[in-house]
Amino acid sequence: DVYAESFRECTNLESIRAKTITIVTDAFLGCTNLTTLPVIANNTLYANSFKDCTSLQEVILNANVSTIDSTAFSGSAVQTIYVNGNSSCTTAQTLQALNPSQYNNANIVYTEN
Repeated sequence: DVYAESFRECTNLESIRAKTITIVTDAFLGCTNLTTLPVIANNTLYANSFKDCTSLQEVILNANVSTIDSTAFSGSAVQTIYVNGNSSCTTAQTLQALNPSQYNNANIVYTEN
């Protein structure tokens, strides 16, 4: 698990090797060179989880994400959000409830297992 502020402002961090991770508030805030993450196991993406991750282009979410804080992707460059599920899973419903600008108007790609 990645705890609060674990990698906050680690500007040299480019990637993480893990099968799945669980993150909390401010975990990757300001990680300007972070480009991709392994599958995120959270049910919730907390405030500022990826704020100002200006190189972050891909995020992979499990199908059970029920809450995404409106600031989770604030200032990030996320271009694609992969969801390990279909367009009717919990994560899909969570993303549909958000304003697309809250996830940087990223493309949503569903990958059923």
